[in-house]
Amino acid sequence: MSKNIAHLRPRILWIEDNQASHPWLAELLTEAGANLATEKTFQTGVQRLKEEFHGYIVDVMLPYAPAGRRMDPDYKRNEGGLRLIRDIRGRYPNRPIIAFSAKDDLKSSLRGLNVVYIDKRDPDLKASWIANTILRTVRGNPPPDATIL
Repeated sequence: MSKNIAHLRPRILWIEDNQASHPWLAELLTEAGANLATEKTFQTGVQRLKEEFHGYIVDVMLPYAPAGRRMDPDYKRNEGGLRLIRDIRGRYPNRPIIAFSAKDDLKSSLRGLNVVYIDKRDPDLKASWIANTILRTVRGNPPPDATIL
């Protein structure tokens, strides 16, 4: 997949179990020209990694359960997003990944994975800044004020 996608309509996969709490994000990204695909579970997100995307938005706290096991709310519930980010990085070492999180204490687990980190509960972040940061990151030019881990 070409690195220079500045004028293309970027294909982005957003994996988030609670997309309904951020309806503005899908709307802003689509209006800005992104071709947005969405998944709500770790398992379906992993399946979609077989497809080509220019970038990924991953909920760091995505629930996870091993294959064949029912989702238990207390079982490794914060591991899915981290596993998915590591899987994406292993398959596609240079693809942009945006780690979308509501837990600042997970930042240390993301260090060294070359991801742009966005705290989705930060009251100072505007929706337009978040959408712009995602699009610029996917196009290979994250803004200077983006947090890169």
